[in-house]
Parts: sequence; C-alpha cells; structure tokens
Amino acid sequence: MERTKLKLTVILLLAILNVVLLGKIVAQDQASRAYTETGRSQAVVYLQNNGITVSEAVVPWESGLRGKAAAELVLNGDQLPEGKLPLAYDILEMRGAETLLKEFVVGMAALGERCTVIREIQEGYWYTSDGTQALLTPVWRMETDRGNYLLDGNTGTLRHLYE
Repeated sequence: MERTKLKLTVILLLAILNVVLLGKIVAQDQASRAYTETGRSQAVVYLQNNGITVSEAVVPWESGLRGKAAAELVLNGDQLPEGKLPLAYDILEMRGAETLLKEFVVGMAALGERCTVIREIQEGYWYTSDGTQALLTPVWRMETDRGNYLLDGNTGTLRHLYE
C-alpha cells in the first residue's frame, strides 16, 4: 500500500512538472513571436522614416530559398553552364530580412539615390564561377519606383540591376 502511494505521488509530481515545463515553452514561443513581429514592424517603420513605402506582403520575411532546387532560383541563369549547376558549388549564408531592409536604405544613400516605393522583392541566387569553383550568393532582386536593384543577401551590398 505504501509503495502504491509513493508511486502515485511520484507520477503526480512528474505530471505537474510536465505541465509547468509546457507552460514555459508556450510562454517562450509567444515571446519569440512577439519579438519577431516587433522586428518586422520596426523595419517597415525604419523604411517609412526614410521615405520608402513597402507592403509587408512584399517582403520575404521567411526565406524560401531553402528546400527548393537551387538551379531554379538562379536569377542570372544565362551564365549557368548548359542551364544547370555544376555538381559542386557553395551557397553563402543570408542575413535576416530586417537587416537587409536596413542595408537597402544604406545602399541607396551610398549610391546617392532615393526611391519612394519598393514594389517587389524576388529572392534568388546570383551564380558566379571561376571555372573550378561555383558560388551561389543569396540575393534580393528589388523593383522600386526608380529602377531595379540587386541586394547581396550575404554582404548587404546594393547595386543597380540593368536588365
């Protein structure tokens, strides 16, 4: 009888501990979501403070580059040998969307240009090769009211995209 009570007490304590831990996980998840939402809204406000309007739906907040065939996402495909990637290539890391939006504003100032609207942002890779090694750099192709730009997702460098 004593043993049964002891077992039930231990099971009850473990069940209470599981409920407490679950509550902590849920609270952390909610805090993480709130932090993410705050970062996104602050990035949009930063753009607005610099005279640039963008719809939140245009910004690829979560990168869609992972999990897709890299060759289909190369934006300068005319340079791909035979239209496909070589067997060996490296993919550079991509910065977060909030950081890239800030880098866009900084890049526009560095170019001595201004835009008022970002109409479209297309994610993809920029393919380069020196003949022995191929490299895929994550990029944003950005269509604005003043032209098209290419934002390097790894370094944050902005340049004109002449198409």
